[in-house]
Amino acid sequence: MTTKVIVTGSRTMKTRKFQLIFISLYTILFIGRGLQFIGQKWMTYPVYSLLFTSGILAYREELQEQFSLILPKKKEFLKTISLYMLLIFLLTIASNLLSGSLKQSLGLPLQGQNDARIQVALLENPYLFLLVGCFVAPVVEELFFRRFFLGTFLARYSDRLGLVLTVFLFATLHMHSLAFSEWLTAISYFGGGFVISLIYLKRDKNIWYPITLHCCNNIIAFTITLLTINKWKPRSSRPLGFLLFSLSPHSSFCIQIFSLIKMRSS
Repeated sequence: MTTKVIVTGSRTMKTRKFQLIFISLYTILFIGRGLQFIGQKWMTYPVYSLLFTSGILAYREELQEQFSLILPKKKEFLKTISLYMLLIFLLTIASNLLSGSLKQSLGLPLQGQNDARIQVALLENPYLFLLVGCFVAPVVEELFFRRFFLGTFLARYSDRLGLVLTVFLFATLHMHSLAFSEWLTAISYFGGGFVISLIYLKRDKNIWYPITLHCCNNIIAFTITLLTINKWKPRSSRPLGFLLFSLSPHSSFCIQIFSLIKMRSS
């Protein structure tokens, strides 16, 4: 009995250490813009790998337990993901069009800095970027934003307040400066951030729901972006096509489709 208590206590201590490492690293490097301040692009992939490893170790028991709850009801799980993907589709269209319309009316650049960096990274190393962007990064972000920030840090507050604060932080994280155009770009991420946070709360805070939803969204978005980035260049004479094409690729795959339809019909 004593031995079992000691082993359990040891595991708990290790788990807490990994949680502290994971939360501290993400807060310093991303929330605190430490990685952006360092300015070394090559560090992005190793940093995400480190965060992925520490995050999995920090929440491995919970991940295993919650995954076992999904296995008996796989059909229900897939149906839920499909329905929420549709919701992301619709809300992201609205948030992207709102962001783009405001930028266009104010004469601001339509493409945000984050979107531009994503396109450059996709062209430089598409396979590595797809691996990190579609699997590693979503797991890291969901463990931080949904599991820690919404599920633990804001647990004392109401779900509504927690959802609002989480979506706001998630959206502003994708800003790369305090320029007004970047604040408008952040609007593009509110739709996806809201739906991903909502599914976490509605599904008993099972982290596998937002992780899967986030991964599916990024897989479709990045793939379409990669396939279309060289074939369809937006022209200034096609304002609507350019507006749709230049919106956030990984928060709205449907925008890419609409841009292609519009440009081809022109």
